Amino acid sequence: EKEWQPLTAEKFLREDAPKVERSSPIDKVTQCDVQTSDKRPRAFIGVFVCRKFDKKELFMKFKAICENHLYNKAYSKGKRAVTQALAVYVLPDYHAKRLAKAHPEKRMMNRIGLTTSTKLGGAVVRSRCRRIMREALRAIEKERELKLGFLIVIAARGAMINLKTQDVKCQLDAALTKLGMYK
Repeated sequence: EKEWQPLTAEKFLREDAPKVERSSPIDKVTQCDVQTSDKRPRAFIGVFVCRKFDKKELFMKFKAICENHLYNKAYSKGKRAVTQALAVYVLPDYHAKRLAKAHPEKRMMNRIGLTTSTKLGGAVVRSRCRRIMREALRAIEKERELKLGFLIVIAARGAMINLKTQDVKCQLDAALTKLGMYK
């Protein structure tokens, strides 16, 4: 049996080792502070490579609407755009500035709510609809920039069951354009 050996400095720094891009000032290699008893070189714990991303590359998960009263507010007081497969409700988020302070980049963001009723079908169908809506919204955000600081509720309608992601993306794009959500 082969005994596991830590990665030594010579192994890490050898010529044929993959090169790490050092363009960003936050790249670093951390070393273990404990030297082994037989005076081998210190072993590297790991390599942490960080680089700054463009805003288009950096993508965080959507911030979800978690409270029921916010859904009810969006339904009753928000602007609405309805398509064949979707109903989109938009309402300014009054807590957006408070949430921006908690964000790692200190920037405003939208809170997203995806709803599917039991009228659509079973759990598998509803999950598929939510997954497609999420992917459509993600694709739209990559292409065009949305206004920030809003509650956005996207509700699936009956025609959504048979549609593909591209079809849902087109309908969601039309609804967001109608609501004036693009910068």
